[in-house]
Amino acid sequence: MIQARTLHRWLALIIGGQMLIWIVTGLAFNLVNEDYFNANRYRTNIDARITAKSSEIEILNITPVLLQLANESVQSVTLSTLLDDPIIRIKTAAATHSYWGADLSPLRLSEQQITQLAQASYKGPGLISPPQPAAGEAQKYAASPMLLRLDTNDELATSIYIDANTGEVKAHENRGSRLKQLLFMLHFIDYFPSNGLSFNHLAVRTIALLAFILGLSGMTIMLRQIKAGHYRLINNKQSNKQKNQQITLLSPQGETLEHLTLHHLSLLDNLNHKKERIRTQCGGGGQCGMCRIKILNNPPQPTQEELSKLRPQHLEEGIRLSCQHLNISGEVSLISSAQLRHWKMQ
Repeated sequence: MIQARTLHRWLALIIGGQMLIWIVTGLAFNLVNEDYFNANRYRTNIDARITAKSSEIEILNITPVLLQLANESVQSVTLSTLLDDPIIRIKTAAATHSYWGADLSPLRLSEQQITQLAQASYKGPGLISPPQPAAGEAQKYAASPMLLRLDTNDELATSIYIDANTGEVKAHENRGSRLKQLLFMLHFIDYFPSNGLSFNHLAVRTIALLAFILGLSGMTIMLRQIKAGHYRLINNKQSNKQKNQQITLLSPQGETLEHLTLHHLSLLDNLNHKKERIRTQCGGGGQCGMCRIKILNNPPQPTQEELSKLRPQHLEEGIRLSCQHLNISGEVSLISSAQLRHWKMQ
């Protein structure tokens, strides 16, 4: 079973990492010039769209087309121009359908027409490459699977996205706007493209749940520390009594090394007062197990951390983790030659 401290440490790493990402991306949005993120610096508006009136629909006689789409729940009909020719776009609950206004034939664009459309929407200095499929990004731009991308060689690395089914210029992208998309993804934990524009998706829920568990594990650890007396306040009477108590530190062979006066609640803090006599890597969290010492006079009951880190034989010998216990007067000893060498180096 995972211990509360281990769970808390890993959760803190995950949540802390996401919090750091959130801060860095937030700073980027504030410090980077907004114009750098502008995807439309070389875009021109070519869509002269007019909402169709009922009289215009009758004149164009689009009733046969509407009948074909009756099962898709027609939401709107618009009149537009594409490459100087009239077109009709019919939006349904499932998709957007486009037809040439002259004969109501389905819109089908050639590669040359796609390139002309891209050139009409672009005012930059770069040359436009032939179109290539971009179906993987269709959902991002609410386009059909026939989405095409045309790249340019301008200094912004602009790309143009056109839906071949509707003749719509769906978006312009450049180096700055791609960075903006990446920053938004990181800032809003939007790591899955299928999430759309919702803030209530799986990644956000997961981080929220982990943050909640982080708080619970922290409270569990704190309650254990309170129960062990680590948050006990010392009044003046207790402080005066403590000043008269001492710890005698012995070598593994039983030789007296130092007499230390109690200054702190934690035994580890008392042993390391003014200099590091006992090495530790976890800072006193009971995880590294490096602060082991032997308590020679009435060793206290082992904590949960000690039960998981120390062997039963060591516990019977009075070996404890000094970070897990309050000030203990009397004699304690180092338990290894490595600890003794470290003590001599201080």
